[in-house]
Amino acid sequence: MNYSDVIAARFLTFDQMYSYEKRLQTFADWPFREDCQCTPEQMAKAGFVHCPSENEPDVACCFYCLKELEGWEPEDIPWFEHAKRSPDCGFLQMKSPDELTAVDFFRLEHGRMVNYLRKMAHMKIAYFRDQVDVTSRNLRLLFEIFRPHGGSVMQGSSLDPCNVMRGALNPSSICSAFPQILTKSCRRLTELNK
Repeated sequence: MNYSDVIAARFLTFDQMYSYEKRLQTFADWPFREDCQCTPEQMAKAGFVHCPSENEPDVACCFYCLKELEGWEPEDIPWFEHAKRSPDCGFLQMKSPDELTAVDFFRLEHGRMVNYLRKMAHMKIAYFRDQVDVTSRNLRLLFEIFRPHGGSVMQGSSLDPCNVMRGALNPSSICSAFPQILTKSCRRLTELNK
């Protein structure tokens, strides 16, 4: 399951986490219990839900802003850590759940949805930027390989850009030259990546 699927699953199930008791139930396996600030009760009061993984047993995520925090220390104060890392979280400004009107609840749910959409959009944008970087790097490498000035690995072959421009390219020459061109191109890519 990729990270965006994890976020989507959390968003869909966290709508029940307005309840302190529901949040508290998620901390059954929380590693910090006694003689510390970040007890399950304090974590749940600060809006966190326990979301452990095999490698990270202390991951907690705010059900509202979806801010994920890990690496908890016994002296960490959950409310303070939450406010420091997500100061605009609507949960931190929320009235007591007993005082919420239907309108308040719908506003909060709207804000929770906006947080989810924003987080997903940021993840998609980051993925897109990574893909642009990879494509750009590959195009630069290919430009180096197929560069007509200064000598090309294709020079003298039927796939030499100069020959292509002169119309020397035909299907049989592509087929016969391809293994040789591929070998030279791979060799050149290896040299450029060193």
